[in-house]
Amino acid sequence: MARFGQAAAELIVILGVAMVIVVLFFFLSASMLTGARVQQQYDDAHASVAALVEAADSVYSQGEGAVRKVSITLPSDTVFGSNTTFIGRPSDQPLASQNGISINVNGTAMFGMTETSLVGQFPSAAGKYSMRVTSRGAYVEIYPYLVDVDKYSVTIVMAQNETRSTSLTLTRSSGEAVNVQPTLNWGFTGIGVNLTTSPPGSFTASEYGSQMVFTVSSGSAPAGMYNSQMTITATGAVSNTTETINIPISINVRT
Repeated sequence: MARFGQAAAELIVILGVAMVIVVLFFFLSASMLTGARVQQQYDDAHASVAALVEAADSVYSQGEGAVRKVSITLPSDTVFGSNTTFIGRPSDQPLASQNGISINVNGTAMFGMTETSLVGQFPSAAGKYSMRVTSRGAYVEIYPYLVDVDKYSVTIVMAQNETRSTSLTLTRSSGEAVNVQPTLNWGFTGIGVNLTTSPPGSFTASEYGSQMVFTVSSGSAPAGMYNSQMTITATGAVSNTTETINIPISINVRT
């Protein structure tokens, strides 16, 4: 009986040691997995910033109108806010240079700087996104990529007392519904150059292409160049991401 009791005791000791080893292994594995996950998030954020910096410098060197599409990842532990995860400069540093890109993960900023000033914004939620990087000559725009446009400027050459039209086609590139809000800044109606757009207000972009028509009547306006801009704001219905596209408008009225 003594031998059986000793064997039972030894078995209990062995099982206890084995349990301790299993528990230690579990905690070590969990710690390693957590460390690997955090490191992967840092790597994803760093790679995203580097890709955007490279694309911004590339389109800037190519000149106005150059466009690149960049895939990025905003990790699950991204710290969102205009002072932490931003394009251009943090909102609490108005005197800082406008050429920074930052993705903050767990309080650690993955930061990069471009050769030119930047305008843009990141999506406000973690996930994988496509970003449009567009050169505007003196600066570069970076926004979520929701729609395609077939041209990045509108130009019309016309005589006095003439009416002419041209069109621009927007095509939904995102997998979600996208609302488009055009905002026209046109200040020449009072001197006889009238510009209207159709549709005049917001609309849902089609995956097959949605056409916007620009119609200009010159009347007896003085000959010359009339320059303005339309701002197109596209918003994803599900992700609530926003893309802003600025379309320069040039009307050349000749005698």
